[in-house]
Amino acid sequence: MIITHNSVERRFEGSSEGKDFFVEYDFSPDGEILITHTYVHPDLRGHGIAAHLLENLSKWAEEQQKRVIPICSYAVVFYKRHREYQHLLKNEDTLSTPGSCAIPRKKH
Repeated sequence: MIITHNSVERRFEGSSEGKDFFVEYDFSPDGEILITHTYVHPDLRGHGIAAHLLENLSKWAEEQQKRVIPICSYAVVFYKRHREYQHLLKNEDTLSTPGSCAIPRKKH
């Protein structure tokens, strides 16, 4: 599976058999990475693709020496399950409240 970083659209993305998957991010005023939306085409769900997207984003955040703030509910669950990336969180209290994906999504 190939996942690429599309810095113009601010997302990590890929496709399989013409079916898209991506995780979108934005930046806070302080420069943290806000994880705003995760999407995997329904036919591709259940195969760990969303986790791979978040792993790629997390590794990139670490390389950039940036903290992350998971807003998307899937991202909150991901960081709860993957302690190896929790050091990237700006505030671990974020994991005690469910994400809401309340930020308006980009059209895709």
